[in-house]
Amino acid sequence: MRSFWDGWLEWSRERGIDYQIGRTLAPRLAALGLEQIGGTAETAIYNGGSAWADYCTQTITELRGDLVSSGKLDDTLVDMFLGYCADPTWWTQTIGFTAVHGRAPAAEQTASVDRSARFRI
Repeated sequence: MRSFWDGWLEWSRERGIDYQIGRTLAPRLAALGLEQIGGTAETAIYNGGSAWADYCTQTITELRGDLVSSGKLDDTLVDMFLGYCADPTWWTQTIGFTAVHGRAPAAEQTASVDRSARFRI
């Protein structure tokens, strides 16, 4: 399974997908001058045969050609992963879904906030 995820992450990085982006959100809000920054991250725990596993199966099936042609994964690894997704005794978790929040500074402090800054992902 580790080989599958290593290949998946290499493939995703080459396509501009950043699974580490959640770690950058709070510093980005701070750079915009926001205060009282906080947040949370959650992940779903699921087993094979569940709705999450079906989602993963559909995703991997749709992307299979590109995954294999990239050289990051092969058919054996893809088939192994799909087999796990169908096995109700297999348990795993999703990526972390991160939400952050912050507050604008008090009105008397807003003059120092750079209003031209843009939050880009």
